[in-house]
Amino acid sequence: VGDVLLSFDKEPIANDGTVVYRKHERVAFSWLVAQKFYGEPAEFTVLRDGKTLELQLEKLNPQVALVPVHLFNSKHQVPSYLIVAGLVFTTLTVPFLRSEFGEEWECEAPVEIVHRIIHQRAEEKGEELVVLTQVLAHDLTVGYEELENMLLLTVNGVVVK
Repeated sequence: VGDVLLSFDKEPIANDGTVVYRKHERVAFSWLVAQKFYGEPAEFTVLRDGKTLELQLEKLNPQVALVPVHLFNSKHQVPSYLIVAGLVFTTLTVPFLRSEFGEEWECEAPVEIVHRIIHQRAEEKGEELVVLTQVLAHDLTVGYEELENMLLLTVNGVVVK
């Protein structure tokens, strides 16, 4: 936090985030990143706490979405779920959001869920959000009927990833 990116693969980055493309032309530095293949190394120069650092990334990896847009690359081709004492949990996916809230799910889904989808990325492969989708009617769940579409953040103090 607070680092300033000065160069990417030895190409200087201007104050406005652009790099030289052709004579008298500049493009966003993200263009340089897009020219790299996954698995290739990358070099960075950053300004951190007033000092210039040369950093290397051994292997460039694709950004991993916290909420999958499609299910075709997942282990389960349909949404998986878990029922514990009448509480139904599933991983959050865009197809789930569409089925639960409709095509305008960005406006209809709970604000906390939409905020995480827009502003948060997975820190590691396989990390997903888990949501309590509904509570099944049973003597064990009396008083919990109103709970639905809530993010599961921890279980017994352990963060859910």
